[in-house]
Amino acid sequence: MAAYAQSKTANIWMANEIERRYGEQGIHAWSLQPGSVLTDLTRHFSDDQKDGIMSDPYLKSINKFPDQGAATSVWAATAAALEGEGGRYLEDCQIIGPWNPSLPLWGPGYGTHAYDVEQAQMLWEKSRQWLGFQQRASKTRCWN
Repeated sequence: MAAYAQSKTANIWMANEIERRYGEQGIHAWSLQPGSVLTDLTRHFSDDQKDGIMSDPYLKSINKFPDQGAATSVWAATAAALEGEGGRYLEDCQIIGPWNPSLPLWGPGYGTHAYDVEQAQMLWEKSRQWLGFQQRASKTRCWN
């Protein structure tokens, strides 16, 4: 689960950095949690992992069908309510704040480390290096 959590943090950092760098030019990014979507990704889980998920009443209660899981992505792409709200974290078709530690681990919200500007900038620059983009991007476009 650590690798999964790290990949989700990286997604948030990249969305935040896109918003920070290009938001004023009308290019916006949001981070979102589609929820626990019932897909066949669990085919890679062991039987014990599947049983653990399905025996947890809270996790079982938050499962969604794929169309329900897609709703927040569609909302993010189309909602006038998000005008001027780039860089925000979205869940269940609404803007969500930080995770409350008194809630279950899978409760709504994001870890406060997800909005670490320095780490987001570092990931952006490292990603550019890994991709071979050594020059700084122009202010008028998203590529070199």
